[in-house]
Amino acid sequence: MPRVSLFAILALCVSITACSSIGIAPADLSAFEQTRVVDPSSLPQENVIEPGCVPTPFSAKQIHDAMPEYGGRYYALRGDSESSMVYYHFDNITATDCSVETMFFDHEGLTSDTKTEHHVLWTDLQKHASFARDEITITEVRLALIAGTFDCWNYTRDDASPGRDELYFAKDLPGPPVYMRKIDAAGAVVFEMELRDFAPVK
Repeated sequence: MPRVSLFAILALCVSITACSSIGIAPADLSAFEQTRVVDPSSLPQENVIEPGCVPTPFSAKQIHDAMPEYGGRYYALRGDSESSMVYYHFDNITATDCSVETMFFDHEGLTSDTKTEHHVLWTDLQKHASFARDEITITEVRLALIAGTFDCWNYTRDDASPGRDELYFAKDLPGPPVYMRKIDAAGAVVFEMELRDFAPVK
């Protein structure tokens, strides 16, 4: 089963965002509260997937356990002046895997032709947040979004070409990041993906 990384998802979302527009205000970046740099050795070492990697923010079991209650997630996508929405639906949940349906919405809020569904293992979803220790810095951040205020781990990859990628995982909401952004070499935010709402899987 092929592994699709968070950075591949980020690239896909950037390309989709360039094709549609919807009026969505950007995240309140003034609400970022950087607290401290996290020593990876202080995080659960059982979440280390491969030697030389930092621990993932959540175990496969934590992601599995969260999905029945928080398995429907709406995100706003913003790139330059263009914006759109994406909905992730985690369904057909078993002890080992689930199906993930992805739907993008156009400027009128209607489902676009871009829709995918695939089955993934919980361990594969965990691996999406596994990164080499020498390419990731982890910090703790309190972040205010439309969906709520979250205490997060921020996984920052500083060697992203060009610039850097930031992934914000809410400590109390296992699964995908609640916020992602790509920053170019000049320090400008060129893409954002922000959690807008979440709901139980029906």
